[in-house]
Amino acid sequence: MRLSTVIGLLLLPAVSCVGTCSPKPLGDVCDHPQPANAAQLELGQMVLMNESKKFVPLADGDTIPIIFGGQGLKMITPALRLRQGTVPECIEVMVSATDDGGGRISSTMDAVKTYSLEGAWVTEGIYLPGTSWKETATVTAQAGGQVVSRKLRTCLFNQCSVDGGVDLR
Repeated sequence: MRLSTVIGLLLLPAVSCVGTCSPKPLGDVCDHPQPANAAQLELGQMVLMNESKKFVPLADGDTIPIIFGGQGLKMITPALRLRQGTVPECIEVMVSATDDGGGRISSTMDAVKTYSLEGAWVTEGIYLPGTSWKETATVTAQAGGQVVSRKLRTCLFNQCSVDGGVDLR
């Protein structure tokens, strides 16, 4: 076996993550989710507007951009907003995306941090990587005892049109 092959095999665990990668940035990982009880759960996007973060809710038919993750996979990054009730700093969420035929594109169940914003609690974007994104996807989220589902249009980030007052181009 060549020396370069041996070195590559030794380094493989340091640069790959099969089955152990978090679906979100390390800053949003939390270890001990607490029960949440919210009166309302919304699906949306976190956007930067005038140098501050803003949650923009998504309605059926709105567009969510497909971005490329650090490992090259296409993904969407929906965020959640929980209103009224008890929402701790670390909650468990389940988020999935399906195609028009009900086939799974992506899903995650993990503990994420929540942040206070505009009288509610929000999450940062939750990574949903997938290889079979189509023009539309149904995104469903469960958190805080609530479920929300939206049928959304998808597009590559630099080709998206304006939705919710936010220019995604």
